[in-house]
Amino acid sequence: MSDNPFASHESGLVTSVSAPADADTIRQANLRHEGFVRTAGVLLLIAAGLLALSAAITSRMETSMAAITARSGRGTSLLAVHDLGMEWLSLCIAVLLGTGCGLRLLKPWARFLGALVYPLSMLGYPICFGIGSYSAGFPIVLYWPLLMLSFPVSGVVGFYALSVFLGKRGRRIFSADYAAVVQATPHRKSQVSKLFFFTGLAMLALLFYFSVCPSDWRSS
Repeated sequence: MSDNPFASHESGLVTSVSAPADADTIRQANLRHEGFVRTAGVLLLIAAGLLALSAAITSRMETSMAAITARSGRGTSLLAVHDLGMEWLSLCIAVLLGTGCGLRLLKPWARFLGALVYPLSMLGYPICFGIGSYSAGFPIVLYWPLLMLSFPVSGVVGFYALSVFLGKRGRRIFSADYAAVVQATPHRKSQVSKLFFFTGLAMLALLFYFSVCPSDWRSS
């Protein structure tokens, strides 16, 4: 035991301030927003995987088309456009993977990337969905309702994601202090938003389907 009569009392004060009960209370109060952030990261990882798969499928199709048209002298230009597109796709996949992993692990730098990537993705979704479904020959009876529905859904998700990432709860969740809280409460699990997850999964599945679906699939 230390000769200092105040040593044990001081240690007791430090222990009471950083007690697991305090960390548990803090974690419990932020579980819903933490779950949204982690779910957002998972959806970005799924989006990166689907984008990579879509790129592989379309790359094979475009390479075959370029080989067929090489005799007409346009094959070289088609391959050049294909290579440029693949470079952009690779960059997008890398950004999605990095941001998704960062959000999943609650990394501080991922907060700002998420605030940039998610709203942009949600704003661009209706455009990509409209182009993909129209080129795939989707029935007009379903095309317009789904397209009109995609605007408010993607807008609400993008706005809510922006408010979470840049709001007070976002600053708290991505802070170094909260990382210590998470380590101190391994028994607490973030509450995954099932509505958000399955809505995002359905949006990604539709976009992936239309991105690799040739129009003659529908016309047959």
